[in-house]
Amino acid sequence: YEDYQQARAEGNTTAAVQAARELETIAENVTRLNRSLYQDYEQVANLTALDTGSIQRELSDSTRNISAQQSSISSAVLNETRLNVTTNGSQVAFADPMLITGTVETAAGTVVANQTGVVVVGDRVYPTRTDSNGQFTLTYRPVSLSVNATRVSVRYIPELSSPYVSATDTASVNVTQVTPSLSVTTTP
Repeated sequence: YEDYQQARAEGNTTAAVQAARELETIAENVTRLNRSLYQDYEQVANLTALDTGSIQRELSDSTRNISAQQSSISSAVLNETRLNVTTNGSQVAFADPMLITGTVETAAGTVVANQTGVVVVGDRVYPTRTDSNGQFTLTYRPVSLSVNATRVSVRYIPELSSPYVSATDTASVNVTQVTPSLSVTTTP
């Protein structure tokens, strides 16, 4: 937090963005750990005669305070974004991949041009860079997406030094299962 404050005081936007990203990661980890601890204390209370209510309240208060502070820091130096995803149809199979085009914009509607990051589609990660119109295009080949899936999450995550936050959209899918085949040739 001190690094963030110092960077802001010195007018160093790049360092402030990096510190805000680091604080964001720390806040996410603390929130996850606090949830786990809260559930553990709940189990202790259920299995014993111990009253863990005050500890659980402190965990909840701590999580709220950290989230509020992180939100304040993020909104001061990071720009909210939106992602709009289009596809070449909803049919997708390993043998018939889907073309996904995304447009990244700020909350004010300005395109997020020429930014490097990654796009996560389901559990697949694709390095990408937006063009001058804030667009990226990728070919999605489902590997572990359920045949029953009707939507797949598409998330744009900018590089850590970027002043933009990640954005998520979904794409309609109709997954067709492909039967694999293998042929082996042996020579004497």
